[in-house]
Amino acid sequence: MTVPALRLGTAEIEAILRRFTKKNVQHLTYKAFVELGKASKTIFLCRYLHPEELRREINEGLNVVEQWNGAIDFVFFARRGEMASNRREDHEVSMLALL
Repeated sequence: MTVPALRLGTAEIEAILRRFTKKNVQHLTYKAFVELGKASKTIFLCRYLHPEELRREINEGLNVVEQWNGAIDFVFFARRGEMASNRREDHEVSMLALL
């Protein structure tokens, strides 16, 4: 049932693996999907390492995410009233952002 669902694209491996409990990690289907995941990651890394163009594209995408994360850290979201930093200057900026 799981292989046809994957073949038809109606299920993803992650969704199927979530159905296994800790007791079922020795199940042959679970083990097969884990090995398939390792092979898939290896193929991706080989494709990533070979062309410089793809590495640059992925790196640019990662930089965008890092810049966004930096902006989010700067904006004060008042996480349960806790300050994310121990620096006094960061506290001042955070409190002024609330005004």
